[in-house]
Amino acid sequence: MATTNLGLITPAQGDPSVRNNWAAAVVNPNMQTIDTAIAGGIAIDATGGGNLALTQDQAVNSSFVFTGSLSANRIILFPAAEAFNFSVQNETTGSFTLSIGANNGSGAPAGDIVTVPQDGTCQSYRSDGTNAFARGGASIPIPLPVTSGGTGSITASGALINLGVGSMGTRNLTIQNGGGPAGGNDGDVFFIY
Repeated sequence: MATTNLGLITPAQGDPSVRNNWAAAVVNPNMQTIDTAIAGGIAIDATGGGNLALTQDQAVNSSFVFTGSLSANRIILFPAAEAFNFSVQNETTGSFTLSIGANNGSGAPAGDIVTVPQDGTCQSYRSDGTNAFARGGASIPIPLPVTSGGTGSITASGALINLGVGSMGTRNLTIQNGGGPAGGNDGDVFFIY
C-alpha cells in the first residue's frame, strides 16, 4: 500500500515482506522520496510539441527546469489524481507556449492548464490532480541579481566576485583595539579581508 500524494510505502502490520528488512524495504525508499519532494530538482528536455507526461519519479521533484526548442505548443502533464506543489523555470526557445496540467490518465489534460512564461524566471505552481494553477507571488529571476539582493551567480566563487569580495582563497583576520577601557573589549573592530 502507498500514501496518496508521495506514494510512500505503508506496509500492513505484520507484513512478512518487510520483516527483518525494514530499512531496505520501507525506510530508505521513503526517505529518498521525501528528500526529492522537498529539495529535488530536475531538468527536462521539452523539445518538440504536444503532450509530455511526467513519470511519478520525475513528478515528485520540487523544482523543474524545462529546456529545448518548442516546435509546437507543449503541455507537461503531472500524474493523474495526485497533488503536487512545485516551481518551474521555462528555459525553452521557440515561438510556442509551455503549459502544465494534470494527466487524465490517457495522456491529455484532465482539467485546467496554466501557461508558464518563457522568461527564465522561477515561479510556483500546484496541480491538485485535476487542475493546474499558479500559486501567486512574484517571479524570481535565476540567478537573483545583486541589485535585487542576490549574488548574481549560481556558484559560490561567482557570487564572491560579483559582490566585490574577490576570488576564494585564504582570508586574514586582523583584530584592532578600538580604544576601549583597559582590559575591556569595547570598541574592538574585526576586519576580514
